[in-house]
Amino acid sequence: MSSLFFHCLTFTALLLALFLILDNRHDSALEENDLTTQEISTDSFYDLQEKINSMLPILIGSILIGIVFAVLLQEWLARESWTYRIFDFIMVILAGIPSVFYGLICIYYFIFKSGRVSYLTHSLTVVLLTMPITIQSTQYAVKSVDVSIREAVYALGVKKSRAITQHVIPHAFSGIMSGVYTAVSRSFFVAGLILVTFAWIQTAHSRDPFNIPKNAYVFLIAALLCSLGASFLNRKTVPNVLSSFVL
Repeated sequence: MSSLFFHCLTFTALLLALFLILDNRHDSALEENDLTTQEISTDSFYDLQEKINSMLPILIGSILIGIVFAVLLQEWLARESWTYRIFDFIMVILAGIPSVFYGLICIYYFIFKSGRVSYLTHSLTVVLLTMPITIQSTQYAVKSVDVSIREAVYALGVKKSRAITQHVIPHAFSGIMSGVYTAVSRSFFVAGLILVTFAWIQTAHSRDPFNIPKNAYVFLIAALLCSLGASFLNRKTVPNVLSSFVL
């Protein structure tokens, strides 16, 4: 009962943070400054905020696809197959990379190379940031479901697809959501880092006092909330599953 309440509370807070991010985008624009350095984009803070907002559907889509892919990988592919080993090896490497590294890549493409790269390039950076950790955490959550549950369901003649959707995933739901909160936390942290970096570059060229943008606060607070939610669920359901992930 407490876990269900915590799920509802965290999910509601996450939706509220998304609403604030989208609702305040018009009020968070800074005064545009002419940048003389050719390596830095001349986009305004408002344009940067719009680009980050346009990544939200990519974030949601990559998480959903990651969950589905992880379930298929864990339940339908044999552990001894080379396909499973290759995908598992790649996901371990990508998920273990600290989010700061992806943050530097996002800063490079969203600020210094903004306008010179396509929407696809921006989307790929978000996918690399979220999908690997979602896949690996979902794998761990599905793997942690007791084998006796599967054996009892299969003994009753239930099909594998129905057993997964009605029994395995519900038992692994908390572990899956722990990975989802971790992925969202990493993404929001990087988004806040991009906004703070761009605001710092703007003020450095104009010599105005540096102020952290309001939407950056929203992203960072939402990232902290999601991180706390992931830690709570991880401690209660899947111990040490995400202990190797650096937020």
